[in-house]
Amino acid sequence: MLEADRDERLALVFCARRIIDSRSRALMTRRYPRRGSGVIPARAVLRGCIRSGANLLGEPGGLLFRTALARRVGAFDANLRLVTDLDYWFRLLLHGDAYYLPDRLASFRVSQAAWSVAIGTAQAAEFLAFIAKAGANPAFGLSALDMACGRLLARVNTLAKLFFYRLVLRYTATLRSRKTANCRSGSQAGPRPSATTYQRIPSLRSRASAAGARVSRATATSAL
Repeated sequence: MLEADRDERLALVFCARRIIDSRSRALMTRRYPRRGSGVIPARAVLRGCIRSGANLLGEPGGLLFRTALARRVGAFDANLRLVTDLDYWFRLLLHGDAYYLPDRLASFRVSQAAWSVAIGTAQAAEFLAFIAKAGANPAFGLSALDMACGRLLARVNTLAKLFFYRLVLRYTATLRSRKTANCRSGSQAGPRPSATTYQRIPSLRSRASAAGARVSRATATSAL
């Protein structure tokens, strides 16, 4: 899309992404709300993210932007550790619109070692700080209502995400413990027969029956 945008009206391109667990199993899909593919005005994206109290654009692996624009915008703001990516997307969107692809071209992993799991409720506090920073910049055009909605939903979203993460981690741990128990019970019962062994069992049984019949006949003859 950026190559076709010869007038450079687009600041970035982003896509839907899969949420996966530690074993890369798909849990859900995160999409931009109520949108098909196409251009989204920068102002609509900015207000949408603030009002929802969430990063609707996604993580760095699911976005594309021009190197020349990145040089103009500058480096990431290290003071915002938890929403540094969203802060950067906002700064990019001051120079053009966004283009959304509904295809799932990126993934976000939920695991015990994930940064989003480890930070816990601190993410809400940092999002509130980001709202204050964005609201102080008149170039973003945010209203008091936009920021009030964002402050409320940032707290709600953080609690909802933590609940979801813990649910996923608990489910994954349960599957892991069941697999470990099955492996232990299997090793105590001895090696499992191969498929070839299962196929040979009927023929072995028939041979044994025939041999038993011959032995019985021979024993009866000798007794006579």
